Amino acid sequence: MDTATNAQVLQPEFRSGPWRHGLGHAGRILLGAIFLFSGVAKGLTPGEFTHQVAGYGILGPRLSAVAAPALIVFEIVLGVALVCAVRPLLTATASIALLLVFIGIEAYGLAAGRAGRACASAGPGRCSSRLCSSRRRSSSRPLRCLSTTSLS
Repeated sequence: MDTATNAQVLQPEFRSGPWRHGLGHAGRILLGAIFLFSGVAKGLTPGEFTHQVAGYGILGPRLSAVAAPALIVFEIVLGVALVCAVRPLLTATASIALLLVFIGIEAYGLAAGRAGRACASAGPGRCSSRLCSSRRRSSSRPLRCLSTTSLS
């Protein structure tokens, strides 16, 4: 074989090398850890999270009382499944669906002027955005937020 043929044979092997699998595993574990942390943090104060879900006005108070704990459980189970690589295709699809739901809810909240009102994604006392920090100082009730991955 000539060198041109050898170069073409080696190229596909390089494209699907072990580094791609490593990045995929690292991304899966990182996203799983984020879901797990976020779900556990919300689970520490489920009543407050239910109140914050109801505050968006998408669901009524009764449906929020059911949907919020279900979302917490789903997020924790999905985080564990991602970290442990349980049915990767199914968990990846569920992760994308959950993230799209969160993005849709955030978009609705921004359109309705609810940005920074009720942040719940990381649990009590955690706030990273400047908007939430400034409102925290001006509010008598401390806000809880991490405005990256979940409802806020």
